[in-house]
Parts: sequence; structure tokens; C-alpha cells
Amino acid sequence: MKLFFKIFTRIHIALYRLTNGLLGSQMRGMPVLLLTTRGRKTGRIWTTPVMYIQSAGHYIIAASNNGMNHHPAWFLNLQANPEVEIEIMDQKIKTEAALVPEDKYDQYWEQLTQQAPFFEGYKKSRSLPIPLVELRPL
Repeated sequence: MKLFFKIFTRIHIALYRLTNGLLGSQMRGMPVLLLTTRGRKTGRIWTTPVMYIQSAGHYIIAASNNGMNHHPAWFLNLQANPEVEIEIMDQKIKTEAALVPEDKYDQYWEQLTQQAPFFEGYKKSRSLPIPLVELRPL
């Protein structure tokens, strides 16, 4: 299953870039951006398709890891190196990542789950909370 997911992700990224987001910019009714981080251990560049919502010119992403009970590698990478690049359609945007402040978490979580109710299922299947990350253009 892990190999299938890696192959699917690589194909998704390739199609997204090849078509400037015409293919791959939506998944399960949610918009998708490509998040590029630098590995915290290796320094290697990693790109991952991630669903997002927008608020006040910022992009909000959930480190849900499809409901698995550990954080995704991209989340750990951006904690170590918060300056990341995102691709939305044909635009590349340099951003700075930060955890959503506690006073805004519930508001963003509600907005996210209104658009994608399956995130509530992810939350129930984890013992860890799901961090929300705000990507602010630089």
C-alpha cells in the first residue's frame, strides 16, 4: 500500500505540473496545492499534494495524515524549515508556515470540515490532535 501511495503521489505531482494544475488541483471536492519542503534530516527537497482552504490571503492546510496516528513528514519538515514554496495552478508562491493560533483553530476547523466532512473522521481515528498550518505569502 505504501508503494502504491508513493507512485500515486508522483503521478499526481507530475500531472499537476504538466497541466499547470488543470489536472490534480481538486481532490474529493477540495482544492489541492503542491507543498515543497526541505527535509529536516536530509536537506532533500520534497513535494506533496495537500488540500487547503483560504482565509484572508493565507492558505490553511491540515496535518491529518489521512487519519494515521502520526504527523506527516511534511509537517515535521516545515517545523524545522518554515520557509516553503507552494504551487497553486501555474503560480509558485514562497510562504512561511506557522501553526494556526489557538484562537483561530476552531474557526478554520469548522470551515475545513464544512467543505470536507471526512476530516472529522480523521480526527476521530487519531489520538493526536490534527495541527492546522497557515501558509503566509512572503
